[in-house]
Amino acid sequence: MVRFVIRVEMSGGAGAVVVRSRGSSAMLGAGDLMEDDMHLGEYRYGGRGTPGWTEAGYNASGDAWRHADVLQGPIGSMQVTQEPPIRVMEVLEPMYVGTREDGQMVFDAGREVSGQCDLVLRASSVSEGGSEWCKAGTVIRFVYGETLFDNGTVMPVPAVPDRVHGGHLEQMGRYECGGSAGLDAAVVPNRFMYTGFRYVGVSGWGGAVPSASNPVLRCRSFHTDLANASELVLGPSVSADGDESGVDAGYVLTRVVNATRASGLENFMSIPTDCPTREKRGWMGDSGAALLFMGAAFDMQTSYRKWLADIR
Repeated sequence: MVRFVIRVEMSGGAGAVVVRSRGSSAMLGAGDLMEDDMHLGEYRYGGRGTPGWTEAGYNASGDAWRHADVLQGPIGSMQVTQEPPIRVMEVLEPMYVGTREDGQMVFDAGREVSGQCDLVLRASSVSEGGSEWCKAGTVIRFVYGETLFDNGTVMPVPAVPDRVHGGHLEQMGRYECGGSAGLDAAVVPNRFMYTGFRYVGVSGWGGAVPSASNPVLRCRSFHTDLANASELVLGPSVSADGDESGVDAGYVLTRVVNATRASGLENFMSIPTDCPTREKRGWMGDSGAALLFMGAAFDMQTSYRKWLADIR
């Protein structure tokens, strides 16, 4: 088994990622992360990116990299968690709905999910001078929402309840273009922050109106990979006299149960949370209210054992 610890350090507003191992060959380099907040979102600068550094075989040499310091590890022994991991469960490409009067491009995922999105420019456009779509200094903003305003723009998900900050704060992803086709082939505003959403609004993009294939909003839906423990599928409802007209109660109940299952999954990020949109906190009242359903729908033994240990 390979053991490693990932440390994220912030210094002077710029991000640095340190990967520690038992050897001394780990390297450190500045990344593109400038600001990060679980609720308010992230700010990334494409001009500080290093293409390919996450790929196997990358040569971390030159002035941009230095050997990382080897630090004393935490007290105790490392244990393998028994809880299912958080996984990317689905990769979505939400449908482009249109560009509004204020320039916001609106995309629709078709249903509520929890995760994050990137704006991807097709490789053919990059090779044809695609950096023009993301000129140096251009700031592209992503806002996430569950519904739309009357004018068709995305109603942003509030960052935290108004009672906490006394005002309306929006969570968003911001990406400042570095002006290089190699670095800006994909606008990646969020890597740590996640949120619940159906709609995504993208503003500041300087390229042509999106087509069916370029650019593409690519979203990752993720949560704890809970195994199913049961399933409910009801057939068409038929009255005592055989009349099948009217509302199909079996179909409606199945939809309600499936929506409840989806809500439980999207709210489970290692621990049960109150919602993936605003607070993202492990309020135990919310979790207690959902406990019976979650226990009936999913295999919760290891997840709840871990959660109770956290509480203790």
